[in-house]
Amino acid sequence: LGIAVPVIEKTSSEILCRPPPIPHNSPYLLEKAEIFINFEEIGFHSIGLELTYEPHRSQDELYALSLNDTQAVPVVTHVDPDLVGGMGGYSLRVLGDGFVNRQGLACSFGPDVVVPARFISTQEIVCPSPRLPPGVIMVGVMNGGSLLKSRKGYPVSFFADFGISRSEPGFGPVGGGTIVSIYGPFPPICVSENKVKCRFGSVDVYAYRVDNDEVGCIAPPVWYPETVKVQVSCNDGESFSKSYQTFSYESNVQIDAISPRHGGLLGGTEVLLLGRHFKNTSTLRCLFGNADYVRAEFLSESQILCKSPPKMGPGQVIVEVSTNGVDYSSSLQKYEYRRPPVIESLWPSAGSSALGGTKVFVKGSYFSDEVHLACSFDGTLVQATYIDNTTLSCTSTPHRPGLFEFKVVGDMYSGDLSYQSAEPFDFFFYLEPSVVAIHPRRGSALGGIPIFVTGSNFFNTTALRCRFGTMEVRANFINHNSIMCIVPPNDDNSRVVEVAVTVSVNGKDYSPENDVNFVYHKDSMPGHYSGPSGIEWSTPAPNGTYANAGDVNFTLCEPGRFQP
Repeated sequence: LGIAVPVIEKTSSEILCRPPPIPHNSPYLLEKAEIFINFEEIGFHSIGLELTYEPHRSQDELYALSLNDTQAVPVVTHVDPDLVGGMGGYSLRVLGDGFVNRQGLACSFGPDVVVPARFISTQEIVCPSPRLPPGVIMVGVMNGGSLLKSRKGYPVSFFADFGISRSEPGFGPVGGGTIVSIYGPFPPICVSENKVKCRFGSVDVYAYRVDNDEVGCIAPPVWYPETVKVQVSCNDGESFSKSYQTFSYESNVQIDAISPRHGGLLGGTEVLLLGRHFKNTSTLRCLFGNADYVRAEFLSESQILCKSPPKMGPGQVIVEVSTNGVDYSSSLQKYEYRRPPVIESLWPSAGSSALGGTKVFVKGSYFSDEVHLACSFDGTLVQATYIDNTTLSCTSTPHRPGLFEFKVVGDMYSGDLSYQSAEPFDFFFYLEPSVVAIHPRRGSALGGIPIFVTGSNFFNTTALRCRFGTMEVRANFINHNSIMCIVPPNDDNSRVVEVAVTVSVNGKDYSPENDVNFVYHKDSMPGHYSGPSGIEWSTPAPNGTYANAGDVNFTLCEPGRFQP
């Protein structure tokens, strides 16, 4: 025919070849075709044998002929798979020729073990592997009826079968990609042969890692959530382990929003994640950028809570979630690490303990324009008003008297201790001052005279003030019940003006008005003086003295200038 075919088997006295097919109109049909053998040294050489090709017959015709061929000797050319577990029960596909479908058709495993075979065709049968110890066994065929055996078998390797004890994780996303670790132990042949596969349901994938106790495989994708069997094959997928674990494909985890979206560098901010398909598992965790994962608290399928880990410097990171500890979401939600606020000064640094309501201005740095920006008065949080990144204001609350800690808090709801001012300032809650009396109670519109204020709850501070109507002047502390102020001038010198006198101990908030008033009089004429009382107002200066306009007292004339 001019067609060369490979030698299937050979010994020193016998070779096995499969004749090539020929077309139905070949001139060699029903004619003799000479057989040549290729010897390496002399090439193809005739051996004096001929082969006659008969017309093609269907499987049914071959099957019918085989029933009449009681002397057919079976020939085994291949067994698939040729590497199976020794526990038995694997289906072996035996290929060859001359198989006869009669009672007694069987496969032989070595000289002692025979199992019934299932006839497929004269060239194929299937038989289950028996339970055998590890080793290489020759598999042969015994025809039904004649009980004639194949003269040669085909080697099949049996290894110590293995069981799958567990696999991790037990679930993953439908998109696949989950790195699944399957634990054995596994026989040495699995480790030495590069033919280990994992089967997820009906899909086979090659293992990427194999050792005596563990096989690692990557789960393939599926179309919809389902639970599948996970098995292992050591013979390139020809047969799989009898034992198995299950793997559940679940909907992909999705993060829709996080709150808050920022926190301090030391971490500890409680971040609420809103999304879909969260699951209450021991492997539920959050990942903030490249930091180590943090465990998550399950609230519902749409809400979980995580605490941010620390970070070396400010900046944004991507936050993702894993329910199985291996696969993370790809939602690309951003979280920002910020420097904590720094306080440089606050004014005023004191306020009423009973009333609260003091508007405090804070100067510093790293203030953020956030609705949750707050001030802490001894742990009591009040919302702050952002002015710029170095200035904010907030209003004090009522509090027991005393000196207490004041801080700026970056987020009043996060509970993040690292996102607040590290160096606290002191804020003093004082008892409300009050004014009882003043002396003198009247004076010139030019001001400049000292008055003494009597009252309660005064204390020594640079912020101590007196207010005459709307005019403020510094006060000098005498004791807790007395202070002294210099009366400021009144711009209206044309008439008598009466103003309320109040006191502030923080330079901003003043005591309530309580009918303690100071009366401004217009200036006295030349030659007259204005004393501290009403009856002394615009009094003529005595003989031998003089007084200028607006003077509050008279002065002796110099010697030689007296005019009676």
